[in-house]
Amino acid sequence: RERNMKRRREDIAALHHDPTAALWVPALSAALFAAALLLCHRRRRPRICVIAPGSGQATRAMLGAGGLRVHLAAGPEYDINGRRMPPDWVSMREVQLHESDARAAGVDLLVAGRGRASCLNLATLAGRLFDAPSGAIVSCEVPSRVPRPQPAASFSCLVCGSRGGQVTLPALWLLGCRVPAVVINGGCARQQASWAWPSGVPVVLLTGGRVCFNEHRDLERRQLVLTKE
Repeated sequence: RERNMKRRREDIAALHHDPTAALWVPALSAALFAAALLLCHRRRRPRICVIAPGSGQATRAMLGAGGLRVHLAAGPEYDINGRRMPPDWVSMREVQLHESDARAAGVDLLVAGRGRASCLNLATLAGRLFDAPSGAIVSCEVPSRVPRPQPAASFSCLVCGSRGGQVTLPALWLLGCRVPAVVINGGCARQQASWAWPSGVPVVLLTGGRVCFNEHRDLERRQLVLTKE
């Protein structure tokens, strides 16, 4: 226990001194989660945007931590099981980021060996949430249910988990969004999509070590995968 606590202190201290580095954390707790969020950007009552697909109980945890303005970016129609993962999402190359482009590319057609996705998927969700020309993110502040565009610069960080970190976050990066991010499960940390990582953007990775879609599960190799060069 003492060793784990020491490591947590060292990890948070490392983030404090080098906020552009990806951080590997062995376990997720409410206190550590809140600390990671607050360290992303020092601001009174930080405004946090949660990408809904795959975020699980993150919103509840942040509301329970207090001192945070929590916004939710959601789109249930973009998260239909069996059709939410766009073609080539693993590498994120040639992935369509807007519904109109996805429809024109025939994303919703059955392709041999690739299955059938919807034009409303986790990548085109990013195109709906983030408007590149204005730099605004469409979200609603909890408990309100009315989505409104907010300047991306007004958010301390994004929070996403699981498939949201696998697809929606890299898609937001490709659209030009440069808000610091907390990624539960570390889904963006895969070699095939490493080219999409923006330089100079703080990213905190939280993983319990038994995430089924992470390529490497043993400690030493996983730390190498999650370390941003």
